[in-house]
Amino acid sequence: MGCAMHNEEGPVMPEPWRPPVRCPQCNGVQTRFLTLRYEVSVYECETCGLQFEVEEEGS
Repeated sequence: MGCAMHNEEGPVMPEPWRPPVRCPQCNGVQTRFLTLRYEVSVYECETCGLQFEVEEEGS
């Protein structure tokens, strides 16, 4: 059974999961996926705090 959040418009599906990627600023791999924005995935580095975008493959 899936887990969905709700808002005024009804159920909201959580963002798809993405694996960690290398941070372009500190080169660390302690990153986490935040959201999908158009054709890019938005990540945040847990080491240096940078938020950055990674273009989706096939875009």
